[in-house]
Amino acid sequence: MTTKASPQELRELVRAFEALRGLHEQLYSALEEKIGAMRRADIATLHTAGEEEQVLLQQLRERGIRRASLMQSVARECGMTPRAARSASVSQIAELLPGAERGLLLDASGRLQATIAKTAQANRIAASIAREVMGHMKFVFSAVRPVRTAPVGYTRRGESFVAGAAVMDVVG
Repeated sequence: MTTKASPQELRELVRAFEALRGLHEQLYSALEEKIGAMRRADIATLHTAGEEEQVLLQQLRERGIRRASLMQSVARECGMTPRAARSASVSQIAELLPGAERGLLLDASGRLQATIAKTAQANRIAASIAREVMGHMKFVFSAVRPVRTAPVGYTRRGESFVAGAAVMDVVG
């Protein structure tokens, strides 16, 4: 069963997907810049990339709210109940649309999903680098603490161990 949705609402929804895709592309670039800055230990660039990332995340939240609203509106126009429309997925809405409109919506959604996946991977890499740096810094600072606090180190497999003497105790 297909139902006719407002062409204007559907175009707005597709534009919302494209706007989100554009923001995710910008976020991906910011993450790539952040990763490069981490590798170069470039604090100024890291700070700038972090600020840009926060601005983009806020814009993504705002656009995401608009997308959800448009999806609900299109779902209701396609004949879904208000309750069902609140949680409708793109594929559920697409099933109710005629062929050309279905393809338009699914293509826009597919492009957005691919970009989100690429951005999520870059974010996982940045998070992994940050965890490694934090682990290293904790290890370094634990070696500077007095012996009585038993500095803890970590093996390459993530297992902890207690160092025999702190660096400050050894070198005075």
